[in-house]
Amino acid sequence: MAAPYGKHNFRFFHKIRIPWTQLKGRNKKRYYYAVLLLRPLLKAFNFVMPKQSNNFAAVVLKPQYPRDLHPWLLWEDKTPKLNVSWLAERYSRKS
Repeated sequence: MAAPYGKHNFRFFHKIRIPWTQLKGRNKKRYYYAVLLLRPLLKAFNFVMPKQSNNFAAVVLKPQYPRDLHPWLLWEDKTPKLNVSWLAERYSRKS
C-alpha cells in the first residue's frame, strides 16, 4: 500500500567508528596508541552521548495492518475504510 494508513515506526542508531586502518597506516604510531589507550573512554562517551558519534543509521518500519491502523480508519475486506462513527464523535457540528 502506498498511502500512509497507519503510523510508521522510525528507529535511529548511533555508533562510534574508530578508523583503525587509517591510524595503523600512519607514519607516527603515537596516534594509534593514544586512541587505543582512550578506547574505553571513547566507548563511555558513546554510551553517555550516542548522538555525538560519527556513524548513523535509520530504519523505517512499515505499519502492520490492521493492528497499526489510524483510528479514523477501519479495516474491512483487506482494505482501509473511513471510520465514520469516529469522525462523527470528534467533528460533528453541535448546534
